[in-house]
Amino acid sequence: MWFAPYEKVTLESPLQPDELADRLSSMVEPPRMFRWPWDPSERSFEGRVEGRRFRIWRLLKFERNSFQPVLVGEIAPSHRGSTVRVVLRLHRVVAGFMVLWLAFPLSTAIWTQVERGRGGLDALFLLAFAAFGYLICTVPFRLEVRRALRLLAPLATVAPSAAARLTR
Repeated sequence: MWFAPYEKVTLESPLQPDELADRLSSMVEPPRMFRWPWDPSERSFEGRVEGRRFRIWRLLKFERNSFQPVLVGEIAPSHRGSTVRVVLRLHRVVAGFMVLWLAFPLSTAIWTQVERGRGGLDALFLLAFAAFGYLICTVPFRLEVRRALRLLAPLATVAPSAAARLTR
């Protein structure tokens, strides 16, 4: 969906599913409540890989981004090796907060429109407030999606000559 902070991606790999799951596990660090920026970690993601299913997010060292995507996926066998189906979405708490953020000004703008019978500057302000909330949610989300997919791309290759196919 181009308008919502949600995306489905399919990644194909010549590796067998168990081998691909092991490779993904080597890129994922177990989740921790608190992390110091100077903690040494060579891994790209944090989360859990359980069998052929995973729930991970990008490991951020010196920054904080509430709008980073959570990658929930499954590795399935295919005739060419493996297919990784990934859903990238917001954390549920952040998504709930953004629904409230967007619902309040939009419903208030509609209410003022109905109550007054015409548009006013206050309704325009409320719509601008909702648009601002939408942009501060989706722009960082899209940037983080690109970064996360760039880190996942090497999973699909065995050698530099093997090409990964990424479809959205």
